[in-house]
Amino acid sequence: MGVMSYLASPLWLLLIGVGLALVAQASILKPKYFTEAFQLFPTWPIFDSERMLWIFGLTLAALLLPKITGLVRELTVHFVQGSWRTLALTVPSWLLEILLSGLVAPIMMLIQSRHVWDILRGRDSGWMPQRREAGTPRLMDALSGYSGHTIFGVIVLAAMLFISPKVVAWLSPILGGWLLAVPLSWAVGDPRIGRWVRRTGVFATPEEVAPPDLLIDARDARLAARSALEGLTIESLLDDRLAADRHFDHAGQSRQRLLGAPDIPSLTLAAKIAEATSRAQAVGWLDKAEKMALLKDRGLFDRMAALKP
Repeated sequence: MGVMSYLASPLWLLLIGVGLALVAQASILKPKYFTEAFQLFPTWPIFDSERMLWIFGLTLAALLLPKITGLVRELTVHFVQGSWRTLALTVPSWLLEILLSGLVAPIMMLIQSRHVWDILRGRDSGWMPQRREAGTPRLMDALSGYSGHTIFGVIVLAAMLFISPKVVAWLSPILGGWLLAVPLSWAVGDPRIGRWVRRTGVFATPEEVAPPDLLIDARDARLAARSALEGLTIESLLDDRLAADRHFDHAGQSRQRLLGAPDIPSLTLAAKIAEATSRAQAVGWLDKAEKMALLKDRGLFDRMAALKP
């Protein structure tokens, strides 16, 4: 399923290309009703509209039936629980999700098709690490990353307007995603828009509207821990035995060292503690890795705490 999630994109792109080629062929080449020299009856072009509508209907069902099932379930749950605010926002959230996913799907189709093509050519398709911290995306990054999608959409739109304008209506969901690739990618990554959407309640889950006790307790514990960490330094830990005990209770035990694999920061930390004449001198000698080793090893921490201030 993971492989097919990528292979479906070039297959979809190939299907669109074949369809557009057939439209171009039908628009440019006139059909030949008499293909043989001595033919009494014409050969009419075959257009199976019934099967075409069946394929169209089955495609919509495959795409929308899981979403409709989820919508019905959510409406039922909110109605039974009496979550009227969430109930009122469920349908707008559902419609907006369909719109956004429909616009994003053509963009992902081109991205994943390029990845598959690079892999088939034996090239590194590029796998950048995810950026999980909040940050406002730059418009130039969106332009450099998605301007090719917009250009591709403009070319297809211009070709279809010239060959068969009626096809543009059928391709409008796909063309809309390509033409709006730059502003769409910039908007969905902007945390300011995300915070505004969150305030409206759109896309909100029941746990966000009415957090359960477990999430409330976790939030309170997180705020309490953040408050306890304000102004906390290695020097204050060395001076406060209770704060040090609380730190190592939360930090847990350090990992067992493997034989033949010495922990260099711990070794240099122990040497500096042995040579130092005061805690202040020892702390001043430590680099970042040695400070982390100090905060993970209770034995070395107690040896440093035993030094005079």
